[in-house]
Amino acid sequence: MISVDNISFAYRRAFELRIKSFELLAGQRVLLVGPSGAGKTTFLMLLRGILLPQTGRLTVMGHDFSQMNEAQRRRFRLTRVGSVFQQPTLLPYLSVADNLNLNRLLGHTALGEASEHELVKRFGLQALLKRFPKELSGGEVQRVSLVRPFLHEPELLIADEPTNHLDQDHKEIFVELLNEYQTPKRSTLIVSHDEGLKRHCDLVIDFREIAA
Repeated sequence: MISVDNISFAYRRAFELRIKSFELLAGQRVLLVGPSGAGKTTFLMLLRGILLPQTGRLTVMGHDFSQMNEAQRRRFRLTRVGSVFQQPTLLPYLSVADNLNLNRLLGHTALGEASEHELVKRFGLQALLKRFPKELSGGEVQRVSLVRPFLHEPELLIADEPTNHLDQDHKEIFVELLNEYQTPKRSTLIVSHDEGLKRHCDLVIDFREIAA
């Protein structure tokens, strides 16, 4: 699913990340832990193809992002990768319903009547569908951002601090959703300081063990 071999990335010499080796297998759920500022979010940006490694080799589902142009990488993310970002990325000029539909419209088929979707109901979003992101609380924005990547049933889910702004009830719903999502052909990579997620993952890796 994911294979990393001696990659590096630097932000104008202000910060340099080196990953010696990392592998995520199909059907596996891995939790990355480690101190803030270690480069975990940068690593996830590389795995999504938003950033490109400057040295080494990285493949995701058999694809080498260095051999793809920006448009190809963007389509790959939209159709095959579900992303939860540390800072929610709802488009401010789209309603909640349209934000939820975005990946499916660009990648597969439209969601249709969002209010009828089971995930929308479970996360209590029915009353928010006509609102815009600026009209939502931080917790509501996070709930919308959590639901969106699951709707197009991606093969790979990459989540950066997914439970940061959730209350306990919605954390439990999110964990249930993770368990339902996982199949032998789907993989999940989570970065989080949430200790409660450890028992729901197959493997917990300290980021400092793979980063040089």
